[in-house]
Amino acid sequence: MTRTVPFALLLVIACTDATPPERVANLYAYTIPLETGFRIVFRWPASSLPVRIWTEPDGDLRAAATAAIRLWEDVVLYGEFNAVLVNDSARADIMMLREASDPLRGRIPDGSLRACGSTTTVGVEFDSTITLPFRMTLTPRAGANADDVRDCLQIAVAHELGHALGLLLDSDDPSDLMFEFPTVANPSRRDRATFGTLYHSTPTVRVPEHR
Repeated sequence: MTRTVPFALLLVIACTDATPPERVANLYAYTIPLETGFRIVFRWPASSLPVRIWTEPDGDLRAAATAAIRLWEDVVLYGEFNAVLVNDSARADIMMLREASDPLRGRIPDGSLRACGSTTTVGVEFDSTITLPFRMTLTPRAGANADDVRDCLQIAVAHELGHALGLLLDSDDPSDLMFEFPTVANPSRRDRATFGTLYHSTPTVRVPEHR
């Protein structure tokens, strides 16, 4: 889930023959329209690859980040996105932070509790550059089973990474990884089609020149 507040805008998303991107009619929205008529469209340009991701030295979090990178790299057909983990947070484009356990985090609309909660904060400056690094916050639920927390973190990190890669809004379908309260571990056909469409779109905001 992406947290949003007003500007500078802070959004708190063997060789074979190549196959064209799949076309799916019901893509979900991934850009943010502003009252001014400007629409925020963001994707990582080839010149900024690989995206550099730093996580706190937490075994579950780092493993989840590694798996999430592979998931999204596998979605694109022509290397439009790739990422690496870095050990120096000062070099990071995306930072993944783990908060202390909270018994109230992870609550979903039906009142039940997930084993973790998560948010991504994205800033956009007035000159239409993205504020780096993106910050993801992962919060295990106090008292949750350790295996449940690990599984929840894996899904949440993959979901939040989708936001940081440009899928700025949540899906409206529970079968999508980018659904507001995700329960699936892999990008759906719809996630893949939406991501592929984004990465063949023209962005309206850009990465800073000296990132």
